[in-house]
Amino acid sequence: MYKNEFWNNENCIKMGISSVREWYRIFWNAILFIIIQFG
Repeated sequence: MYKNEFWNNENCIKMGISSVREWYRIFWNAILFIIIQFG
């Protein structure tokens, strides 16, 4: 039971990190797009 909970927490942390990376990439793509459009 404890091992399973630990594993779930580990997965949540990994998912959180990957989603932040995705958000960061999308954010920079949007910034570059705006610069290209209006720059």
